Amino acid sequence: MAKLPRALLGGVSVWVLASLYLAGIAQAAGPDRGGVADMSVSKEGLVWRPHADHDGLVLTVVGPETSLRLEFPAGSKASLDLTDKAGQALPDGFYKYELRAAPKLNQAEREKLARIRQSGDTDAGREMARSLKGRGGVQSGSFTVVEGSVVDASGAEPSSARQKTSAITGDLEVAGDLRVAGIKSFVAQHPDQAGITIHYVALEGPEAGTYFRGTAATGLGGLAVIDLPGHFARLTEPDGLTVQLTPVEGWSRLYIAQRSPDGLTIRDADGREGIVFDFLVQGVRRGYGDFEVERRIVPAEQEEAGKGGNR
Repeated sequence: MAKLPRALLGGVSVWVLASLYLAGIAQAAGPDRGGVADMSVSKEGLVWRPHADHDGLVLTVVGPETSLRLEFPAGSKASLDLTDKAGQALPDGFYKYELRAAPKLNQAEREKLARIRQSGDTDAGREMARSLKGRGGVQSGSFTVVEGSVVDASGAEPSSARQKTSAITGDLEVAGDLRVAGIKSFVAQHPDQAGITIHYVALEGPEAGTYFRGTAATGLGGLAVIDLPGHFARLTEPDGLTVQLTPVEGWSRLYIAQRSPDGLTIRDADGREGIVFDFLVQGVRRGYGDFEVERRIVPAEQEEAGKGGNR
């Protein structure tokens, strides 16, 4: 029969530590999908407000040059300041946290726990943990700090849904294609609302697209000649260009007389000058005109064999 640990770390009461151990057993038996606490973000840091009464909280945070273990008394909330008492801010980067809540025990439950600890009966410990389901547990998640602010945070992350996450602080250069199953996005702190982040997602489509946009106006005889930047011409295929024209502050019969990656010739059908318009030029990245959208799944072994034969 497996034994419960006799030696427990100090720093909080024996009852809290024992209860936290039961919380760990309960998590292993099946996590509470609702999580232990609701997490919120402010300018000062993060706060976890427990869903139920508890006998104590232990918050563990690991990140860049950081490893913290914070303890909070019964009935309180857990919190993490982004700046310590000395004014030192948490380093920028990706952080993982774990919050353990010790379930609130009545006298009879305390006595039962004492007997279980004395006997070292793991099976009885698991049975008691199941009876305490929803009154404690373990919650984990992550957050990102950029320039002293939390720009991305996740709440409860049940162990059954937890996946390995890698974090990179700084630039990432890939000498090849980057394929993702999810979205590609950037996250920024809301400039006016604390605790709110803004998420923008990269545009997706069936081509490796390039674009250039701007504003121009027709001149003498209703003619507008637009020189596109050299970098656009060098990166864009000559075929497959499309151009959108939008007259500003009025209707006009504009049309495209000529287009290439080097420039555009736009005319007003009525020969009017001074017609201001916005333009958007879209093309395909040079060398990717035959990009394959639909692909047959190739087993890894067959793919590796194909690579070997092409060397």
